[in-house]
Amino acid sequence: KIQSQHLALALYYMFLFKITNGEKDLCIGINTHGRYRKEFKSVVGMFVNALPLRCQLDPYWSLNQMIKYVSEMVTDSMKYSYFPLQRILAQHPNISKPAFLDTSFDFQFTRSENIEKKIMIGDCQLRPKPISIKIGENEIMSKFDFSLTIQHCVDSNQLSCTIDASLDLFDSATIDKIAQRFHAMLHQ
Repeated sequence: KIQSQHLALALYYMFLFKITNGEKDLCIGINTHGRYRKEFKSVVGMFVNALPLRCQLDPYWSLNQMIKYVSEMVTDSMKYSYFPLQRILAQHPNISKPAFLDTSFDFQFTRSENIEKKIMIGDCQLRPKPISIKIGENEIMSKFDFSLTIQHCVDSNQLSCTIDASLDLFDSATIDKIAQRFHAMLHQ
């Protein structure tokens, strides 16, 4: 059975392949929950770890071959999700700033009732932290140069996606074209 997050990630790599004029060696960053051991599941605290996912794709693969490759790559990579990013970077001292830290992918499962629901603890409201922050009328600061977030609503079985791109690297017309290309790719 194809997992929806593996399908989405395979499409993202294919999309990056297209917008980078055929770059076959792609690496992106994903955040993992970091709770790789059973006893960590009930511990309070931040265990999040960034994990590089390198995809060396063959442009002649079918979609099924690409999904199978990505699924195996993710499964194999998750075995090492406990390994701190700092140690991965230390193994490559000549790299000043790895490019995969600029490109992100996030897949989230949601339920209809959780979308509008507020979580309150006393007077405090908890809500998810966005990956970009509005800092002015027309200015948004982002943690990544380019990221794709896909939300899968389990109740309605619908996907929604957000493309977040740096205006320092892309002008708004280019971002619009990128979004249109991704939308067209999803509907093929």
